[in-house]
Amino acid sequence: MAASPPKKVYTALPSGTCKAGQGFTTAQACYDAVAVLGLPATKVANVSKGDATLPAGCTFNRTVGSASMGTATFNTGKSSAACAASTTKFAKTSTPVGVTIQMQTTATDATFTLSGPSSAWFGVGWDASLMADQPYTFIVNDQGVTERKIGFPRCSEAEHCPGTLLNASIKLVSNKVAAGVRTAVVTRPLKGLTKNHKTFNPAVSTLKYINAVGSSQKFAYHKVGSLGHSAGMISLAAPTGATCVCNPSHTGALCNTMLNVTGVTGKPGSCATFVKHCVGHKDSLAGGSGSLLQQQNPTCNSGQYSGGLSCCSHKRVMLDADQTKDDAGPTLNYHMKIRYWFQEYEPKNAAKVAPLAPKGFTASHHDLPRIYQQTEANAGEYDIPPAFRESKAEQIVGYPDYPIGQMTPGTSCTGTKGTKDFACKHTISYNWTIPQMRLIYAGGACPACVQRCDLLLYACFCFSLPFALT
Repeated sequence: MAASPPKKVYTALPSGTCKAGQGFTTAQACYDAVAVLGLPATKVANVSKGDATLPAGCTFNRTVGSASMGTATFNTGKSSAACAASTTKFAKTSTPVGVTIQMQTTATDATFTLSGPSSAWFGVGWDASLMADQPYTFIVNDQGVTERKIGFPRCSEAEHCPGTLLNASIKLVSNKVAAGVRTAVVTRPLKGLTKNHKTFNPAVSTLKYINAVGSSQKFAYHKVGSLGHSAGMISLAAPTGATCVCNPSHTGALCNTMLNVTGVTGKPGSCATFVKHCVGHKDSLAGGSGSLLQQQNPTCNSGQYSGGLSCCSHKRVMLDADQTKDDAGPTLNYHMKIRYWFQEYEPKNAAKVAPLAPKGFTASHHDLPRIYQQTEANAGEYDIPPAFRESKAEQIVGYPDYPIGQMTPGTSCTGTKGTKDFACKHTISYNWTIPQMRLIYAGGACPACVQRCDLLLYACFCFSLPFALT
């Protein structure tokens, strides 16, 4: 049952909400994810709305009273509502090789309904994209249903080894044939009988699978080509209410590709992932409210990351894609010199400072708190993406497959495109509250670019301006 894994991996969440940074930037990306997750619907209506009463982001709802209908919803509303929590969940999907997989779980048990051609064996392997993954597998034929650990123990042709027949942990409910289709129903506990029997975790709703069809009732090599085997995903959904759809690929990895370079941090091929504590948007300013998560800014996770401070670590050599380790050059050492100017502190009531001090403050230094806040809050940096994607060939780093012509999150434009009065800007914000005080000085910085003004054009293309709201 060899097959290639899906190109993108999404997941359905059994309850709660998606983790920070695991949302979708566009409605179409949400709809595409629902389409490949193997959720229990053959016809899905796509809806985009802004509703604060529904879970935010991407969700799937089964249509009540229908075994085949569902709705994919991309909700941009500001909401803290959680997705449905249910001990009973249901999944159903059909594969390209003519096998239908149906699964229903309770808090302790699972029921599997497997359908395929009655003329030959067919099988489903769990948590796998390839036979080499050694999956726990159901094999169905005219004799019933057996359990196997495919490819275990490994043989000289591991990827196509029949593996080991396992002791039965399933109970065969039925094995019937109608109109050339065999349908077998089995039940078993979620917890595996042994380490080779898969334990189905009730907290995991999306499962990878491989499936295949043979040429006879005897379990042997599957049919050749795309008609013989395939791979995919199947996702459990609550009977009613919303099932959250998340994008954990946003927690992808930054990998070290350098080979045999003295002093390079990490082994060749080693990877690291991160999800920064980007501040989300809140209607209340208590605790801070930012726009990075709301805009799905690429700096927030390693999956979208387009480059920056997180790429830099001690002794890491950064090269262009067309460079080799020989281009790294010698290690450069540098020194920093820091000077401090200070004034000696004179205590309160000192005679020589009293004439110059404001009334009520006779010490040379008064407590002057310095409040430091970043627009990017806890992220340390942020991306300013292009205003929009102009062609099919062009991709915006951090926003894959972004709709052509649609402004990226945080972008606003004025004027008419193609004319000299057309201009766009990108805005991020961070709001916070401080105790009542008198502000003496406010200064800003522009960490994402070099502040620069063109004296001939009397214009600045990057600047920072503090202002007070009253």
